[in-house]
Amino acid sequence: MPLSEGEQRILQCLGAAVLLQWNDLPTPVQQQLFEHAVGMAEADQSAQLKERIARFLHTHKDDARASR
Repeated sequence: MPLSEGEQRILQCLGAAVLLQWNDLPTPVQQQLFEHAVGMAEADQSAQLKERIARFLHTHKDDARASR
Protein backbone atom coordinates (compact mmCIF):
# COMPACT_ATOMS: atom_id res chain seq x y z
CA MET A 1 0.00 0.00 0.00
CA PRO A 2 1.44 3.38 -0.97
CA LEU A 3 2.14 5.86 1.80
CA SER A 4 0.33 9.17 2.04
CA GLU A 5 2.32 12.40 1.80
CA GLY A 6 2.01 12.81 5.56
CA GLU A 7 3.35 9.32 6.18
CA GLN A 8 6.22 9.91 3.77
CA ARG A 9 7.08 13.10 5.67
CA ILE A 10 7.02 11.22 8.98
CA LEU A 11 9.44 8.63 7.62
CA GLN A 12 11.65 11.38 6.22
CA CYS A 13 11.81 13.15 9.59
CA LEU A 14 12.36 9.90 11.49
CA GLY A 15 15.17 8.92 9.12
CA ALA A 16 16.82 12.31 9.52
CA ALA A 17 16.57 12.02 13.31
CA VAL A 18 18.21 8.59 13.22
CA LEU A 19 20.97 9.92 10.99
CA LEU A 20 21.64 12.81 13.37
CA GLN A 21 22.12 10.31 16.23
CA TRP A 22 23.90 7.64 14.16
CA ASN A 23 27.39 8.09 15.60
CA ASP A 24 26.02 7.91 19.15
CA LEU A 25 24.14 4.65 18.59
CA PRO A 26 25.77 1.42 19.76
CA THR A 27 27.37 -0.51 16.91
CA PRO A 28 24.91 -3.44 17.18
CA VAL A 29 21.99 -1.00 16.80
CA GLN A 30 23.67 0.61 13.78
CA GLN A 31 24.15 -2.84 12.24
CA GLN A 32 20.52 -3.81 12.87
CA LEU A 33 19.18 -0.60 11.37
CA PHE A 34 21.50 -0.96 8.37
CA GLU A 35 20.42 -4.56 7.74
CA HIS A 36 16.72 -3.68 8.12
CA ALA A 37 17.12 -0.85 5.63
CA VAL A 38 18.90 -3.08 3.13
CA GLY A 39 16.23 -5.73 3.64
CA MET A 40 13.60 -3.33 2.32
CA ALA A 41 15.04 -3.54 -1.18
CA GLU A 42 13.91 -5.96 -3.82
CA ALA A 43 16.16 -9.04 -3.77
CA ASP A 44 17.94 -8.07 -6.98
CA GLN A 45 18.56 -4.53 -5.70
CA SER A 46 19.85 -5.26 -2.19
CA ALA A 47 23.56 -5.15 -3.06
CA GLN A 48 23.14 -1.79 -4.80
CA LEU A 49 21.08 -0.38 -1.92
CA LYS A 50 23.60 -1.67 0.63
CA GLU A 51 26.38 0.18 -1.19
CA ARG A 52 24.33 3.37 -1.51
CA ILE A 53 23.38 3.38 2.18
CA ALA A 54 26.97 2.72 3.26
CA ARG A 55 28.22 5.55 1.04
CA PHE A 56 25.50 7.89 2.35
CA LEU A 57 26.32 7.12 5.97
CA HIS A 58 30.02 7.64 5.33
CA THR A 59 29.41 10.94 3.54
CA HIS A 60 27.14 12.27 6.29
CA LYS A 61 28.82 10.72 9.34
CA ASP A 62 29.79 14.08 10.86
CA ASP A 63 26.68 16.10 9.92
CA ALA A 64 25.25 16.02 13.46
CA ARG A 65 28.53 17.15 14.99
CA ALA A 66 28.77 20.09 12.60
CA SER A 67 25.32 21.33 13.65
CA ARG A 68 26.07 21.26 17.40
